[in-house]
Amino acid sequence: MDPEKLMQAEIDGLHKFFKLQATVSTTSMCVFDENVVMRKFEHVEEILKEFYALRLTFYEKRKAYLEGILNAESLKLSNQARFILEKCSGELVIENKKKKVMIEELRKRGYEEDPVRQWKMKQDKEAAL
Repeated sequence: MDPEKLMQAEIDGLHKFFKLQATVSTTSMCVFDENVVMRKFEHVEEILKEFYALRLTFYEKRKAYLEGILNAESLKLSNQARFILEKCSGELVIENKKKKVMIEELRKRGYEEDPVRQWKMKQDKEAAL
């Protein structure tokens, strides 16, 4: 935005210039409730009270999802770090080995396949139920 337009916007008011402010009629406040039924509310506070518990349960679900994905990613990174340390120290030798043999050796050492993918598959199964 060039300085002249910015000056004019400040004179007129930034809210008006950028159309950040609008008036909304509160005479007809019809909203879908948690059962997807249209309901009419008289006051905004009624809408907030109605949906408070519903939003709280969805916040809890989202928090549990984020905690789960972060734990799975943490486990994946721990496996990667352990792999690198074992490779650098010489405990784990991967050169001149077939892929199947290498995968079997990693399983014997306690490495998980892909914790993030396993966690997501578990979530998909639970969602299908």
